[in-house]
Amino acid sequence: MHPFHYAKVLKGAVKRNLQVDLNYKFQLVTDVIDMLLIIVAFTVLGAFVDEAADPGELGIDYGLQGFLLMGVLFWALYQRAYEDIEALTANGPRFAGGEAELLGAEYVASQFTAAGLARVTVHPVPWTLYEPVGTQELTIAREERDPLLGATIDRDEQQLSHLEDFTVLAFSGSLDDSDIEAIFVGNGDDANYSAAGPVSGRAVLVANDGALSYSALYLQALDNGAAVSLIYDAGRDWPIGKASYGADARGHMIPFPEAYPEYADQLIPHLMLSQTAGQQLQDWIDAAEGDDDMSALVDLDINVVIELRETRVVTGDIVGKSSQIVMLGAHMDTHYVGDGAVDNTVGTAEIIEMARQFVQAGELEYTVRFATWGAEELGLLGSYGYFLQNEAALQSDLRLYLNFDMTHADLGESGDRIPFEVNNPDLKAEIEKVMELWRERFPALAADYQTPVS
Repeated sequence: MHPFHYAKVLKGAVKRNLQVDLNYKFQLVTDVIDMLLIIVAFTVLGAFVDEAADPGELGIDYGLQGFLLMGVLFWALYQRAYEDIEALTANGPRFAGGEAELLGAEYVASQFTAAGLARVTVHPVPWTLYEPVGTQELTIAREERDPLLGATIDRDEQQLSHLEDFTVLAFSGSLDDSDIEAIFVGNGDDANYSAAGPVSGRAVLVANDGALSYSALYLQALDNGAAVSLIYDAGRDWPIGKASYGADARGHMIPFPEAYPEYADQLIPHLMLSQTAGQQLQDWIDAAEGDDDMSALVDLDINVVIELRETRVVTGDIVGKSSQIVMLGAHMDTHYVGDGAVDNTVGTAEIIEMARQFVQAGELEYTVRFATWGAEELGLLGSYGYFLQNEAALQSDLRLYLNFDMTHADLGESGDRIPFEVNNPDLKAEIEKVMELWRERFPALAADYQTPVS
């Protein structure tokens, strides 16, 4: 099994807006309660590791698990989890390669050290990263001209608010220009581009339906000579888009300019609009269709830096009797638009707390490694870089990796279903056995949560 074929465990079903305040951070502490109870109760350091393993084989008996559960419930979650969430979000968005991400990595390392983990290390991982800098400006407009004189006789415009109405997608180019004609290209596929007419030098608007990736939409705009790429999702009104990336020879995600070097010097603004802003611009485009005296226009001043920087990966170990490794990880970075209390400060706080709890369990059969990743939001760059730096050792010793991302439970919206997603079919049956054992030993929790394995 490839070490970084993730088993995504306890994945939250509802993805919230990443821009959250301290009041919601406090609410998250109660969200995490049931999750950490389940995490510990699942005996994740047990039968997953080996087909023949017994759940107690790692040296944690069920009496001790019960003690740990009580500690998590009555002490850690109400106090320390909140303190971790507050500390990690105190410096703003932990965007990959930035100062806040470094401070976050240093905080995690300090907590690992205080918990008593061995070999605590902050690993610098160099990658090409991007950052929107300075003021980002975007205005959409509808302009009507006099049919004889060509002078503007009417103009409606809307200045969009950065981070509320639009965001800059990864590896966007920079541009300061005005009165760029906007056209609508449907979902951005070949047929819609062909039907839209001339594209060169124009701003293309895409109503994203998921048929094409953000990278594919970016390539479409570049290949067709567009001046600006604008995307909005019809299903949500907050402008959070995914990074644009490519793939290396091993099929892993890498930064867009490295995957497509032919475009590295001609990147165009690549922006995500809110549903409200996107539909407004589409309405103006529709109104101008077939009318030579009316246009939908875009004015913008977008400033992006793309350069080689370092993202940070933090690891710490509980050294077991065996050098074989069970690894638990969560990404610590966020989008640049918010401090990421949900995505993924909750997961990071869980990793810190699990490190504190399991270090008290005495000597374990297996070595347990806790990790927090950088640059996940840009395409799993931090974890992949760490893997490349440690490939031989991980291939030899890593038995299981469990990933914790947005693991808060909001049963009012998400329901009571917490799925296990397994990417190695050979493990599915073993995990199902563990889940059955868990249901037998913790019937009350099992009654509250469906835990399908797929």
